[in-house]
Amino acid sequence: MSPSLSIEIAFPYAVAYRGNLEVIVRTPTQIFCSIPFPLAGIYLLYLTLSSNAEIGLTQIVAIICCFFFTPIMLAFGLFMARRRNPLAKGPFRLTFDESGILTTNKDFSMTFKWSAIQKVRMSSHFIFFFHAPGRATSVPCQQLNPDDLNALKAIARANVADTNL
Repeated sequence: MSPSLSIEIAFPYAVAYRGNLEVIVRTPTQIFCSIPFPLAGIYLLYLTLSSNAEIGLTQIVAIICCFFFTPIMLAFGLFMARRRNPLAKGPFRLTFDESGILTTNKDFSMTFKWSAIQKVRMSSHFIFFFHAPGRATSVPCQQLNPDDLNALKAIARANVADTNL
């Protein structure tokens, strides 16, 4: 029988926001879609500085919005999702066993079989189990004790071919 691990995870707003930002950084399509906004900010900055015109509040706001469009929209989207759906806040019980990843809380249950997990990546703050491009089950490392973290890494290595732990 394969090892099994069951952990309780909570996602305060700051943790969920950081996790979503890290998923964007690890997804080439989302990076590609986010790049035009800072480029537009650079272009607006160039136009503003090269025209020798006075820089007004409108230009400053537009340039800031261009550079921070993706993080601002992510923060707003996460806020609205958590406001509309209290299930998004957690806490969640994640069970990793031979069948896959079972996510439950008091109102729902969802399973991703190991065959659906495309890759596993680890950052300094999270372990991501990607089940689609740009979609991942995130596990905050700070909420795990060292033994659970090592067990989770071993389970991921045993069940997913593309792991970077």
